[in-house]
Amino acid sequence: MAANMQLTIKRCFVNARRVIDPFHVQKLANDAVQECRIKYHTEQTRRAFVF
Repeated sequence: MAANMQLTIKRCFVNARRVIDPFHVQKLANDAVQECRIKYHTEQTRRAFVF
């Protein structure tokens, strides 16, 4: 989160606590795996056309 956003939240929501949202944690993990999978697939496809 951007520093200015953190400061605003701290000032506006003094008693707020940060929590972990399992859905979004899973989404971030899936997005990272998908990114790696696509990158790997692209590299392998390019190598196949070289031969």
